[in-house]
Amino acid sequence: PFVEPPECTPSTGGLVINELLPDPDGTDDNREWVELYNPTGAAIDLEGWGLEKVTSGEPTGLDVPLAAGVTVPAGGYLVLGGDNATEAEVVIPGFDLGNASTNADGVALWDCDGTRVDTVVYGALNNGTDGEETYQLIPEDDGAIPDEGAEKPGSGQTIGRIDGLDTDDSAADFVLTPAPTPGAENPV
Repeated sequence: PFVEPPECTPSTGGLVINELLPDPDGTDDNREWVELYNPTGAAIDLEGWGLEKVTSGEPTGLDVPLAAGVTVPAGGYLVLGGDNATEAEVVIPGFDLGNASTNADGVALWDCDGTRVDTVVYGALNNGTDGEETYQLIPEDDGAIPDEGAEKPGSGQTIGRIDGLDTDDSAADFVLTPAPTPGAENPV
């Protein structure tokens, strides 16, 4: 039978990754989450969009697809998280993020046209070769490999975007937040 292809609403700019919790207090157990922020005056439909996780400096591909009916309201927030993330408005089974314990980790948001919309890299970068393994970090939105990542969050800490700032540089755009604020403005 014919299946109607998903309707694609590509990015027109604005939507950003605003805050993320990669290392919840205690066991992570699929309690990690990512918050998106839409500063525009219109809701953004995320059908066909996706997240790409970077763990130990290695891109994993678009491994978190977003389904039909997922939208970010105008001027609003949307929290995506794992099965046990009580903050999540959209639950993604098995969702987890790296803790940046040995090398930088990160997450990128891609639109349905295959365009990287926003990227956050956090932790110490290793863009060279470590023994037999070569790390190839995900590039920032402008396509450049970042010189440094945002500071690595500790257990229970989030990293949050500074007042919607998007310079295409994780280190400059994000700071550790004093307390998680899923679905709300960051206190930075």
